[in-house]
Amino acid sequence: MLQLLNKMLRSFILLLLATVVIVYFVFISTDFFYYTNKFNFSVMSQSIIEYFRSVITTKSFGMSVQYTSLPVNEVVAERYENSLKIIIPAFIISVVVGILLGIHHFLVRERKIQSRLQRINHLLFGTVPDFFLLIAIQYGLILLIRANLIELKLFGDDTLFNLLFPIVIISITPTFFISNITYHSLVTESERDYVRTAMSKGSSQFSLLKHLLWNAWPTILGYTQTLMVIIISSLPIIERLCFFRGAGQQLIMSIKGNDTTVVIGLLMPFLLLVLLTLWITDIIKLFIARSSLEHELSGVTITANRFQRMYEFIKILPSKTIKNIYSLIVVLPFKTIKILLAIILFPFKAVTWLLAKIVTIPYINVGKRLFGIVRSTSFRRMFKTIFVFMKEYPSFILGTFILGGIACIAIFGPMMPFVDNELVGFRVGYDEDGNLLKAPLPPGDDYWLGTNREGRDLFSIVIHGARETFLQLFVIITIRFLISIPLGYFSSIHKGARNLLGFSNSLLSFLPTLIIVMLIGHIPPIQESGGRYVVLIIAIALIDVGRIGEIMRQEFTKINKTEYLLAAVATGTTWYNMIIRHYIPNIYQKIVYITISDMARIMVLLGGLGIVDVFLAQELSWDPEIGITIDNLTYTWASLLSDAIKDIQTAPWIPFFPALCIAITIMGLNLVGAGLKDFMDHQKKLRHQKEVRALSQDFHNEAKQWETNHSKGNVSI
Repeated sequence: MLQLLNKMLRSFILLLLATVVIVYFVFISTDFFYYTNKFNFSVMSQSIIEYFRSVITTKSFGMSVQYTSLPVNEVVAERYENSLKIIIPAFIISVVVGILLGIHHFLVRERKIQSRLQRINHLLFGTVPDFFLLIAIQYGLILLIRANLIELKLFGDDTLFNLLFPIVIISITPTFFISNITYHSLVTESERDYVRTAMSKGSSQFSLLKHLLWNAWPTILGYTQTLMVIIISSLPIIERLCFFRGAGQQLIMSIKGNDTTVVIGLLMPFLLLVLLTLWITDIIKLFIARSSLEHELSGVTITANRFQRMYEFIKILPSKTIKNIYSLIVVLPFKTIKILLAIILFPFKAVTWLLAKIVTIPYINVGKRLFGIVRSTSFRRMFKTIFVFMKEYPSFILGTFILGGIACIAIFGPMMPFVDNELVGFRVGYDEDGNLLKAPLPPGDDYWLGTNREGRDLFSIVIHGARETFLQLFVIITIRFLISIPLGYFSSIHKGARNLLGFSNSLLSFLPTLIIVMLIGHIPPIQESGGRYVVLIIAIALIDVGRIGEIMRQEFTKINKTEYLLAAVATGTTWYNMIIRHYIPNIYQKIVYITISDMARIMVLLGGLGIVDVFLAQELSWDPEIGITIDNLTYTWASLLSDAIKDIQTAPWIPFFPALCIAITIMGLNLVGAGLKDFMDHQKKLRHQKEVRALSQDFHNEAKQWETNHSKGNVSI
């Protein structure tokens, strides 16, 4: 119980730190505070302290700027009364239905047809972003309403449908997330020895499932905090597209309107929801799986022994501080550069080695060998091999086909004759028959995907936006992994870096990524700067560095414990050779898989930022009637969703087709990632079987040798 209280106290301290970080970002993203203090940290910290003192003494977040006669507490209470009607049912549905789907997937995993249907459902609903599902369903319902087939109030928050529709949409992704966690937890638990023993004794499937589920509970419940963060991240997008007057929609409006007090008042309950989810989960773990919770808490909480060792720690604090500062300033940059150089030079060294091998063979012999290979190879066997590979890894083949097609469109699309490279639009025009045309036009023979509100061909815009979309994606993923891989390595060998990485991940677990990027994107100097594109690209790349770094740390830690690496260290192998010979060959498959999976996450984030009007490249202009307006400067697929809240009612094809392109790309990435995971699992299984066969053969040889010696009388007992 004491360990649980310590963990709850630790979570509360992290909540306070996350609150300070959020308040700081909100303050510097407000025009008044920025132009008054200009990033003066001392003044800003004093303002934060005074604000918290005012909130504690007055028990109020203050007065709203947008709603001048209304206290912030009333605005927050009204909006959260509506949003909690979505959040709580969505959370319960996600947990209950997700666990049931995971159990069903586990039970039918040996049946090919049902297992494949389960994977298809997970692909269609678990990986496709929820905003695309929402836009697609809204598009279909609007067509039915216009055809007078149904009568429905699609937007608002007045009817029961307006409440149930967002709940269902926002529950889809978390449901399949928990389903996947449940399935893999049960599969991992089923491979333990006690399960094989119970099966050999004839235990029923229900009894086995009960034991598996009981032991898998701690793992499943450990992801409830992530589940709540996923729901909160999707809430502003879903409420904005559904015109639901909740806390998410109000948050977007308040950030745009520089209403500091309302933004803080809306974000604090979000953080509190995450904390309450974590606390309730820990309490449930205490009663359901006490031993698992104690094992988990033993390595992460502050125990009484630590307080007893505080005096010894204070005595050695100066020397340790100097040592850590020296490691961070001198050793860490030097080793980081060496790792980056090794990673960059690895492909060139591989190509150089291959060319050296080829050059050593006379060109005539090369030709003869190639001809002999082609001649000796049976085309029937070759096609059979290809067919077998496609049958074993269909998701990889399909995903590669999708991504290859999108890559060809991005590279060669603008060269096609039916693509408008000038993107000249019109507001009002006439067709060949003299009929009046007024933009936007729906999809038809002249415009395959319709036009936008400026009369530009949407198909041409999507083709031109593909290249820039993928350029953003590759730049973000490259920056993220160039930082995460060295960070993961140093965290595996340096305790200070490991603690820093764990602290940053724990802190960011309270903060939804979408909201952080929204606040960063509305900081005045970033809005007005010409380098906004670069700053936001780096910010998006850095936000998830800790998560990828933790995955890399686990992989490096496994390698550090292997005997061959200990032998390499003992023999004095250099850093460069250890990286080239031991680290990269053992983790490059994992890096490729994580890279592809993370690219899908980035695409979802970019699409969400487009819906909430956060552009990577923009220009501020002055309109005498409206005031300051923000003009998008790119044609990326995410930026085409910026007017979705306006287009979805009158021209739903405008946000639908860019969202469809994003969904297809994410589906292709997830298919390739799933195929790579299946391939790596198969290779791991083959290696394990090979090791078992080798051990069995060694045992057989030893037994045979013993029998031979015994028959000759050479064995004495």
